[in-house]
Amino acid sequence: VLTGDGNINLVVHPPTSNSWRGTALAVRVIRLVSVLMGAGTVWLTWMMADLVFPGRPELALGAASIAAFTPMFLFISGAVNNDNLAILLCTAALYLMLRTHLSAPTADERLRLRNNLLLGVILGLGALTKTSALGLIPLALGSLVLSTLDLARTHGWRQWLRVAVANGLVLVVPTVVMAGWWYFRNYRLYGDWLGWNVFVEILGRRAHDASLRQLWG
Repeated sequence: VLTGDGNINLVVHPPTSNSWRGTALAVRVIRLVSVLMGAGTVWLTWMMADLVFPGRPELALGAASIAAFTPMFLFISGAVNNDNLAILLCTAALYLMLRTHLSAPTADERLRLRNNLLLGVILGLGALTKTSALGLIPLALGSLVLSTLDLARTHGWRQWLRVAVANGLVLVVPTVVMAGWWYFRNYRLYGDWLGWNVFVEILGRRAHDASLRQLWG
């Protein structure tokens, strides 16, 4: 559907056509993948609630239900949209941060490094899927610092610094390797790491800056 911003892409499945071939089949397959990613998000939400409130399955069920039955989440989970992968990856990243932080007092160094390596890969994939996932990177680094602070109290600041730097590199390097090339490409092509300047030019600029009253409306 051609509009001013060219941003409405709809697929209608006519009952008289064969919807199991060609583009229609591809859309159905990708929608099924979207549903599976949405289900993964709900499951990870359950897992996070179970981490925070162990032995309280009713709270885990409540958290998963809120995620599952949010109307827009249900709608997007059945559509062809990069939001589904971004939401799944961001939820997985939050789950790993929680698991690393809550297990910090008893976790050995190898397990901590492995968790942060996996977290770095997920953050890289998230940043490659949608730029809003970049907001999780400072959150992950802050979580890393908090989860290693116990070392400073028990083994001194020098040991804490060594562990924090090692885990930080294990987290950041895969993130940069996975997604850095894309942002560098944006900079080379458009002079903007995020490519927002071209995005705004395509969609068009506001005639006037948005006021608080307009945003509230």
